[in-house]
This record gives sequence, structure tokens and C-alpha cells, in this order.
Amino acid sequence: MTTTSRITLGRWGEQTAADYLIQHGYTLMGRNLRTPYGEIDILARQADSLVFIEVKTRSSGSLGYPEISITSKKFSHMVSAA
Repeated sequence: MTTTSRITLGRWGEQTAADYLIQHGYTLMGRNLRTPYGEIDILARQADSLVFIEVKTRSSGSLGYPEISITSKKFSHMVSAA
């Protein structure tokens, strides 16, 4: 897959996630927020909760479920970014 294709797929995945969140009562507070620890794909609010969302979009299931790509190091960076 080319870089352009990956970027297009990633943007589609983030938009699909954002649409889903809005349809389920979340208010989007920001997207692609950069911090010294990394990027937060989507920051949303639902009631009194802030939700930090990492979007992983894959074009096939050959690499497994997207959540397996969240290593302990990536998780630590996500927590620090939040």
C-alpha cells in the first residue's frame, strides 16, 4: 500500500470513528491534537467524561485486529499525551 493510500485510509477511518461517536451522543472536542508525547486522534466528551481515542484502520484482517498494534509503549505514550 502506498503512503498516499495509507493516509487516505487513515483519514477515512478517523472520519468514520468521528461520525460513529457523534451518532452515539459524544461531542467532539478536537482531532489530531499534537502533544510532546504524541498525537491524540480524537478527543471527545460524553456527559462528564473526556474520552481520548486512538483510531486504527486496516484495509484487511491479515495483520489481526487493530487493537493488537497498541503496544505497552504506545499505551504509555497515549496516557502521557492525555
